[in-house]
Amino acid sequence: MKTKFLFVLTFFFLLSWAGRGQSGTPSVGSDATGSSGHISFSGGFADYITITGSSGSVSLGVQHPGIYVITDLPTKPNAINWKVYPNPSSQYVIIESSILKPETYHYSLIDTKGLILKKEALNGAINHIPMDDYAAGVYLIKIMKDFNSIAEFKIIKL
Repeated sequence: MKTKFLFVLTFFFLLSWAGRGQSGTPSVGSDATGSSGHISFSGGFADYITITGSSGSVSLGVQHPGIYVITDLPTKPNAINWKVYPNPSSQYVIIESSILKPETYHYSLIDTKGLILKKEALNGAINHIPMDDYAAGVYLIKIMKDFNSIAEFKIIKL
């Protein structure tokens, strides 16, 4: 009888706590909206329970790590359509743009260590970048105008 009573008591205790997972109010958090996008963030959930007795009270609690959800990715105003293909590539990569005067833009080919392997001006709407001399791996192509990054592309070299 005593075992059955403890089982029922334990069952009801666990059932009463089952709906409490990550309940509570975030201790820090907000929604941020700007011209370049929207993000919701929180600094964690503080969940606690206060037990009060005749000689005082005690609050027991836990801090859960924050959960970050990006709901919109920023876009740059006056964006130019850039295409970089084929990806993955073994011999060359083509940078194609919708601009009429690409002479004011240049690209940088960057490896995973951050080393700039090649930096040249774009000389037309379609530009070929030879990849024969580089090892297989992941590379970054950064398109820039007046020292400002306009677009970035990850390229896989086979």
